[in-house]
Amino acid sequence: MTTTYDYIFAGGGMSALLLAYLIRAEDTLADRTILIVEPSDGPAQPKNICFWADELPALPLTLKGSWDAMSFGGKRGNKTQKIDPFTYYCFDAATLQNQLRDELDGAAGVTMMQDRVVRIEDDTVFLRQTPGGLRAKQYVFDSLPPVGSTVSLWQHFLGWEVKVTNEAEFDADALTLMDFRVAQAEAPTFMYMLPFSPQKALFEITLMSSDILSTKQYEAYLKTYLSTHYPQLEYTITRTERGKIPMQRVAAEASSPRQVRLGIKGGMAKPTTGYTFLNSYRHARQIVSLLAGGKSLSLLPTAKPRFVFYDRLLLNIIRRSPQRVKPIMEALFYRNSYPRLLAFLSESTSLWQETKLFCTLPWLPFLTALSHEYLLRAPRDEAQSHPDWPVLYPAHLEVDRNLERAVD
Repeated sequence: MTTTYDYIFAGGGMSALLLAYLIRAEDTLADRTILIVEPSDGPAQPKNICFWADELPALPLTLKGSWDAMSFGGKRGNKTQKIDPFTYYCFDAATLQNQLRDELDGAAGVTMMQDRVVRIEDDTVFLRQTPGGLRAKQYVFDSLPPVGSTVSLWQHFLGWEVKVTNEAEFDADALTLMDFRVAQAEAPTFMYMLPFSPQKALFEITLMSSDILSTKQYEAYLKTYLSTHYPQLEYTITRTERGKIPMQRVAAEASSPRQVRLGIKGGMAKPTTGYTFLNSYRHARQIVSLLAGGKSLSLLPTAKPRFVFYDRLLLNIIRRSPQRVKPIMEALFYRNSYPRLLAFLSESTSLWQETKLFCTLPWLPFLTALSHEYLLRAPRDEAQSHPDWPVLYPAHLEVDRNLERAVD
């Protein structure tokens, strides 16, 4: 006999835990049963997650820092500006995940199972160590890593959290979102910096390319930047962070209407920025709202076509003309207000606001990218090797149906 649950989560990472937590907190869904299948049984590992928002999510977040001003560095020096109505936040993902897991583990109607999902067929999940299949009476939420996908472009990084050991201090009032005053020889490259206090900060070197660097190469960038811009600084490295994010918009369609994809697999990572967390949280809220109202999850909003279009053009430039990325970013940040930019990156601007922003950018790189994307279509075999080219996107992307769009 097949064991059944109302909702089965294939994978127990951040996006799954967020949704399960919000389902359990919704009174109208209190009688629903939840199964979370996750192969790892240990605590989550420390990881910085950042986002900007005009208000904090209703989650038990323990913040490492928050900032109401932001800096950008380029050929015209540093530009620092307030970002009101937004605030930029940073928290440790492990702290939140472990807390959500502990709360769910003791909640009524929730089962936590340590096992590995072998496959999902319609509403049934098959596990490696559990005989038979487990069936979801309503939905299977899939946040498993994509299998067999080819990623041609990564945003990859290595960061140091440092502690000052002399009298030098950081300006803790503003984060540095991008500082392009670093070597651009290998790929579009920038420094990202979060000052947690006058004595503690995260410095993270970030590149956009298909080739991942060695640890020594990342460290060379970090050492050069610190010695150039903080020549009086003496420090110790308290923690190292390394990672990579696919720069492609993953299609959110599953093989069955009973399956819903979450997180990066569900298209929540914006390909040109990598920001995912707030998208996942708001996606979870949309799901809970529909479930509580007895509505089908087929009503979930899809990607806004014009933002898919914008992302495709910039990704084309990063891949084909990486030397043009720095001038584009300098024009974008020097000629526009930061609140407007953050709203645009959140995909919450109007078409008129976007038009005014585009008028501040050099047109030639985008016209060239437009010709590559739509006039000089790649042969099918070449397009298939680039998942963020036209074949990646489903033909039936719809305009937002006035439902709240997950933004980051």
